[in-house]
Amino acid sequence: MTPEHRAVHLIDASHPSCAWPLLRALAAIEQPVLVLGSSSSADRARQTAPGLQVLGYAPAPAWSDRSSALALRSALDRSALAPSRLIAWSDRADRVSRHPLSGGASTIRPDAELASPPPPGLPVSGRCTRDELGIPHDSTVLIALGAPSDSVDAFAFAYLAGVLSLAGMPVVPIVPARARSIDRAMRFIERHDHAWRLVIVDAQLPELIATANLAAYLPPLRSDTAASDAVPSLRSELKWLASARLPAVIQAEAPTQRMLDALDDAQTGDHAGVYSVPTGRAGLETIRLVEAALRPQRAQPRDYTAEFSLWAEQVTALSAEGAVA
Repeated sequence: MTPEHRAVHLIDASHPSCAWPLLRALAAIEQPVLVLGSSSSADRARQTAPGLQVLGYAPAPAWSDRSSALALRSALDRSALAPSRLIAWSDRADRVSRHPLSGGASTIRPDAELASPPPPGLPVSGRCTRDELGIPHDSTVLIALGAPSDSVDAFAFAYLAGVLSLAGMPVVPIVPARARSIDRAMRFIERHDHAWRLVIVDAQLPELIATANLAAYLPPLRSDTAASDAVPSLRSELKWLASARLPAVIQAEAPTQRMLDALDDAQTGDHAGVYSVPTGRAGLETIRLVEAALRPQRAQPRDYTAEFSLWAEQVTALSAEGAVA
């Protein structure tokens, strides 16, 4: 392990914030990671963040910190790693790495804000073009936010597309292959004689931004705890949208709305292309927000170069010998 890699980032595959926005950012600054999860989780990390240095994985049930600590120690031994510290990106990763059976490396829990990195400015794949997806160039394309945190309700997108089509505003939603309620969504469209479409792809937001006219966050019913866990990734996704000047419609649970309220004026408000409605009042208001989002936007694309450099400096500093564990 090189001197600058005396620290290893411990990524908890079971936590919603430990997904492509964070993994791509760590790949951009060449920081090594160890996945707290299965081999398939490690493979998924490599696929979603090209160039990411995955040093190993520690498979263990999420409900057992003891088993996870033993798996972590085994993974470190198996990979001949001897990091001076582990940087734990979730509460569970922090508990496991501090467990007496984990191997003894010191642990740092990064500040919560660091879990929402801005875009690193790397080129993205163009494989998800409208031609390759079979979407006419004159169609209005709606992409789903929330894939990293399992926050995409495919049925909600199918229903919204149906209502918009009947209202004379046809859209083509694109949802991830791992979205919830895909079968229900497809049955719903079939019962309406395929009067509108739902496109299902195995791709991340960066590959879809150039294809879309707008994005939407339509989460399933869930607890406030689950909604809170999803906030860091959503905050990063909104930064990606702002960098591409793409508007977003958000059905906001209480934790999501608190995050939106805390964003600075350059990222929130109708003038900047972020439109939100409480989940309890979704429906007709969501339709109106889609109409508003599709109007010409006054906001300019946001440049995150300086913010990403600051993020990189803060994260890299966690690896330094003087960092506080």
